[in-house]
Amino acid sequence: MKINLLILGLMLATTLTFAQNVIRVQNGQSLQTIIDDPAFVAGSVLLLDPGSYGDVIVRKRVSIIGSGYFNGTNEAQLEDVTFSSNNLTTSDGSLITGCSMRTITISRSNITVQRCRIYPSGFSTSVDIGNVNNARLVQCFIEGGIAIQWGATNFLIKNSIINGRIGTNFSSVQYTGVIAYNTMTYEACDVISLGTTNVNVTVANNILVTPATCNNANAQQNYRTDMFASFNNNIVRLGNYQSTNPSNVFLNVANMAGTLFTPAGTSLEGKYMLSVSSPAKGAGEGGTDCGAFGGADPYVLTGSPVGPVIQDLQVPATARQNETIQIRLRAKIQN
Repeated sequence: MKINLLILGLMLATTLTFAQNVIRVQNGQSLQTIIDDPAFVAGSVLLLDPGSYGDVIVRKRVSIIGSGYFNGTNEAQLEDVTFSSNNLTTSDGSLITGCSMRTITISRSNITVQRCRIYPSGFSTSVDIGNVNNARLVQCFIEGGIAIQWGATNFLIKNSIINGRIGTNFSSVQYTGVIAYNTMTYEACDVISLGTTNVNVTVANNILVTPATCNNANAQQNYRTDMFASFNNNIVRLGNYQSTNPSNVFLNVANMAGTLFTPAGTSLEGKYMLSVSSPAKGAGEGGTDCGAFGGADPYVLTGSPVGPVIQDLQVPATARQNETIQIRLRAKIQN
């Protein structure tokens, strides 16, 4: 059953200024069919109930809002999500938030992925950013790598927990963007590897956790930072990156995670919160904390989405044609 929740229009206007129509999607419905319907209005908002929705290729501007993640059985789960276009419509300007998915491919500009969990389940790459402008990954939990293709411009990767690397596939192409306030862990040393000509990428206020073997005694083996527009206020392993910027903190410890974060035993995301004595405390720009929980837009536990989440909806089982009915709706908004 699909219910147009126009009653939410005023509430949504505070967070999604382009909302045209609000549609509740329930477990068992085809998200792909709803979006591809010729009657679907570009700019509509899809509120996903907890459930499984499979793969989806988005070719229209839309806001997809789930119920968050790491909250038991109350997740809106997708498989492979692609933002694309066809000869008639495009997904430029879309938003997805509060959802869990296996992979996401961004092939159109001005796409925002915020407060989502992305886990590749056997794939090494979770996020693929194409030759687009203004791709935004904000406050996400990403279990896999991020591949930046071709000449992506003005991308933003911010306040996310990333268990993988960020890399580019074309060293001769110049990219522009910002990688800031992320907590990254990787089993190898090249946690951020953007080639040799990417002089317009800023890397700042991140925590880059790498193995003890990445403390390279030979400076020729250390990863360069002169290809970045700026490499500042990062927490990195001593000997892992070449940088003379004194704002960076170089740790000479075997166990970086044990030095930086709360004790083991907390949640999958909570274990990346800084301990009271963490050297990342106040080490960011302006005295902010480094990592995903620092800065003006810290990571939000359980991925509570931007916009409304329906917590209770009651409608009459039957109604006569043209009859006025009463609807009881309870929703939660977290901006």
